[in-house]
Amino acid sequence: MNTKIIAILMAGIVAMAVGVPMAIGAETVDTSANVGDVAPTYSCTATIATGNEPGPDWNGQVDFVLVVTDLNGADEISDTGWTAEWDGRPAVSIAYDSETTTTKTFKGSDTIPYCTAEDTYTVSFQEPLDVEVCTDDFVVGSYTGFTLNFNVIDYDGVAVNVKKVVTPGSLHNVGNDNMKIKIHATAMTPGDTYNSTDPDNVDMNLDARVPGIGVDLKALPACQWVPFDHEFVCCTPDTIDFSITAPEGTEGLYKGLIEIAAQP
Repeated sequence: MNTKIIAILMAGIVAMAVGVPMAIGAETVDTSANVGDVAPTYSCTATIATGNEPGPDWNGQVDFVLVVTDLNGADEISDTGWTAEWDGRPAVSIAYDSETTTTKTFKGSDTIPYCTAEDTYTVSFQEPLDVEVCTDDFVVGSYTGFTLNFNVIDYDGVAVNVKKVVTPGSLHNVGNDNMKIKIHATAMTPGDTYNSTDPDNVDMNLDARVPGIGVDLKALPACQWVPFDHEFVCCTPDTIDFSITAPEGTEGLYKGLIEIAAQP
């Protein structure tokens, strides 16, 4: 055999021997995804339903809904330990409500005390390990109101400028902000119906005061509203003392109407 042909055949065999192991040893890249590496997602809402708003002297309610999604399946989501809290109040539990193949829904509620100040409040939803998973806001509006507790202001057989001190009453600011009031009073002689234009109506002086702070109301026949310069703190009852002085020489049973309203 020609020595040139033998050399060519040998070179080809060597090339094939070297090339085959190189093809067999090439690395392959794994592009598959592991579903177990996907973190759960959370959706949360805090809502004051119509009719559940807080108001003067009544509490409201905020409702919580948390939806937890895990693509590994709902069985990977704990049924217990989920909570919601807001404004430093104790956390409330939100309980298991329903599920799909990949989600679980938890629901709960909390009281909104009527004296909760007007503001936007953020609710923190937390998982069983007390880690915050999502937040949502709800809004409390403003409202004004108060309750009164007084004995009937009657006094019988009053003689010359005798002062009648009425048993102290109380005014309770049941709104969610501090407030000032104004007072309006009417007076009448025995048997008369009050009429501010009737000269036969007899005037009385009324003094109303929070202990230590007072205002003298003298212009009763004009039915004027008189501002009461004292700020009533929300959710805190205040004592108010009333005293009434009948005109000289007008004995009899006197009844007066006292009206109180919030200042604008």
